[in-house]
Amino acid sequence: MHRTPHIPTNLPARNSNPSGLIMGAGIDHERSSSTGTSQSALVQISTGEYKIKPIKAEVRRRLGYPHPTRVPAGVWAQMAIGISMDEIGRARDSDVGYMRNVHPLLDLGWRRTDCLRFLAEHNLADTPKSSCVGCPFHDDGFWLALREHSPQEWTDAVAFDRAIRHGSARANADGHPLRGQFFLHRQRVPLDEVVLRPRPRAEDAPGCGPWTCPHDEPVTAGAGRGEVA
Repeated sequence: MHRTPHIPTNLPARNSNPSGLIMGAGIDHERSSSTGTSQSALVQISTGEYKIKPIKAEVRRRLGYPHPTRVPAGVWAQMAIGISMDEIGRARDSDVGYMRNVHPLLDLGWRRTDCLRFLAEHNLADTPKSSCVGCPFHDDGFWLALREHSPQEWTDAVAFDRAIRHGSARANADGHPLRGQFFLHRQRVPLDEVVLRPRPRAEDAPGCGPWTCPHDEPVTAGAGRGEVA
């Protein structure tokens, strides 16, 4: 016996966690350039902490077994993940027994162009690519559009950029202070002080999925387990 409640798996471009803090992760540009700290490591943290863990926690809640309650064998939720043939290498099975991943676009053999054609045929051609608002890989075109058309989300992003400036308060208290500063923008200045200069962007650039970041290698199977596995 299993339960398969409807669980959204595609995080849209406008996402916040239950506490209202915008999801995303900052790049420590100053530290990365001075000490060789890998930016990809921070993206891995973003995917695990801001995507995978919240999804697992929500699945548990909807199944009726929030952490730390053990989910009985045979109780699981089906997760439909929108990975197309263009990113087939990112498709994988779930690392927990209470979630079973399916990939309908792979079953259809669809690429991103097929998705765009389908959306256009159903008058949905203006559907934006998914992404985390607080992602440090956004270009100036995204930030400008957010500022001009989504003022509340721009305010959230600016607040998040300010909040991450000196790293994690818990890590600082534990004696692991940040060397340098975190910034969302590559100019290494507060987001609301950046002079935005949009440039043409590639139309076929991949979007952001619930399990992966298109700017980095796929997360390892154990990422995001923690207290909500």
